[in-house]
Amino acid sequence: MFFRIAYYTSLIGLLCGCANVVAPTGGDKDETPPEVVGSQPENGATRFNTSTVVIEFNEFIRLDNLQQKLIVSPALATMPQVKVKKKSLWIYFPSAPESNTTYTLNFGDAIRDMTEGNAISSFTYVFSTGDVLDSLNLKGTLKDAYKGDAQEQMLVMLYNGTGDSLPYKSKPRYFTRTAADGSYTLSNLREGNYILFALDDRNGNYLFDQPSERIAFYDSTVVLPTDHSVSLRMFTEPPEKPRLLEASMKRAGHLTLIFNMPVSDVNWQNMNEEVSVGRVIPGMIGTDTLSYWLPEMDAEHLTISVSAKGMETDTVKLKTSTISSLAVSERFTPLQLSAGQTGKPMPGDVLSITSSHPVRTRNPDLITLWNDAQEKTTVEVKKDTTQPNTMAVTAPWHEGTSYLLEVMPGAFTDIMGFTNDTLRYRFTGGSLEDLGKMTVQLTIQDQKGDWILQVVDARDRVIRSQKGNGSGKVVFDKVIPAEYKLQLIMDVNGNGRWDSGEYRVKRLPEPMIHYPEKITIRANWESEWIWDVGPVPK
Repeated sequence: MFFRIAYYTSLIGLLCGCANVVAPTGGDKDETPPEVVGSQPENGATRFNTSTVVIEFNEFIRLDNLQQKLIVSPALATMPQVKVKKKSLWIYFPSAPESNTTYTLNFGDAIRDMTEGNAISSFTYVFSTGDVLDSLNLKGTLKDAYKGDAQEQMLVMLYNGTGDSLPYKSKPRYFTRTAADGSYTLSNLREGNYILFALDDRNGNYLFDQPSERIAFYDSTVVLPTDHSVSLRMFTEPPEKPRLLEASMKRAGHLTLIFNMPVSDVNWQNMNEEVSVGRVIPGMIGTDTLSYWLPEMDAEHLTISVSAKGMETDTVKLKTSTISSLAVSERFTPLQLSAGQTGKPMPGDVLSITSSHPVRTRNPDLITLWNDAQEKTTVEVKKDTTQPNTMAVTAPWHEGTSYLLEVMPGAFTDIMGFTNDTLRYRFTGGSLEDLGKMTVQLTIQDQKGDWILQVVDARDRVIRSQKGNGSGKVVFDKVIPAEYKLQLIMDVNGNGRWDSGEYRVKRLPEPMIHYPEKITIRANWESEWIWDVGPVPK
């Protein structure tokens, strides 16, 4: 096969005044945000001892979604009240701020002009109740630990001290929210040691108290003024113990159990004395989803108890349709055939025939494969040992040869006793020239343990992967022409998959690094990509 070579390389509620203001007509559109012309007390004031702040602007203003955008850090016992009076912003403090403390009021883009809605970007008002205005800053970014995308509007919090339980029990000393690009800035901080923690605060209480809340943390103490920038990776902690999420019989004779995590030693029992389950045939066996076929159970209700290793027994009542009530059209849906990756099976490829129920018997005499010379071709049909609803079809496919696969009625009988209708499927043997080849030259610094390089399609499915260690060359051949992404898992614990983090044991999620560009694979092309991964993120 002839390959053309291409090389690529790569080394992120409305509050307003009472005045009626009419926008002028004609002229250029106003795109200038309001400007501050003065404030009392002045921005950055020390020895703050008033209950009211007035900020003057050069034009009429309004507020946009202030309740969601205003951040007061450190938090006050009672949030200040904010009102607009023509060109002025009035801030009232119902409770007295703490002594010797620097406060930051960040309005985000809530302050806008009245006419065009031009916003002041990240306007802040700062004051200190002591003699000194704290001036230290901490910046960084927050990204999803697996996908690598920026996390917007997430809480980033600093806690005084070093107690690991603080995010569970206490509200932070300082906090802010991330911008659209995942960046954050904590300003006007006091010198000291802090815990840095980020939270997807689902219930708005500034506490990590729900298992579904995503988090990020820095596994060392933040020391100010020494530390200036910290990048964080957000994740969901794995469940502490298994739990049954769903038990259902959405199809007659088909039981599905879904758990919240991978499980082992799963057992279920029929609790209905008047219902006979009969034979139980294992169906799909996944890490967290299991299914079973009950071809002899013909009842509309079933009560089962479900148990697994480390899980409390759960009892579930199920409702289903009976097998005898199935319409003829539902008993054995038309067979479906999948002809390899491209619809053109390559030499050595296995075709798949799927049915609505697991197949019990097959009759090879009713299955025929013809080539384009009208000659019968050797074909073998076997059960797929991993998927009971699937039959594997193999034959000595030839490039460019046309085939007709005929499956006559009665070729397959499923576990319910139903048989198939006729299937005729035409296809052509594929050529290696229909596919492409990809070579990735990896350079990895500061590597810890093995890595897993994955090729991901447009639907975020991993279509190819390869394990390795250290820098080197990785080759993926016979790749379907398309656009892909590359991602690299640093498999620190060597278990062959990406693992999330866990705050209780201070375990960070395994690093997942994404190639910054999309990968285009073309038919009959060999593409080489040079990826200098750089330092592995912590």
